[in-house]
Amino acid sequence: MAVQTRDRSGGHPFGGAVGVCGSDVHFWHDGRLGDWIVDEPLVLGHESGGRIVAVGRAIDPERVGERVSILEPLSVAIATA
Repeated sequence: MAVQTRDRSGGHPFGGAVGVCGSDVHFWHDGRLGDWIVDEPLVLGHESGGRIVAVGRAIDPERVGERVSILEPLSVAIATA
């Protein structure tokens, strides 16, 4: 399986470490998750989180250092209700 990488040496607004969803581990390691086989390009990382290390002009600088995560797990739970 080919892996694409991008040079981030020019800086990026997020840094540090992030957690990885179990399904992403299976897609990365096995190319599948149960019956779901990866047969086209797939972007991993749908449950990432981290700390804000920089903000743009329109964002309150007090946000730097805040922990953030996407709400995908919550949205899945709501959709199943």
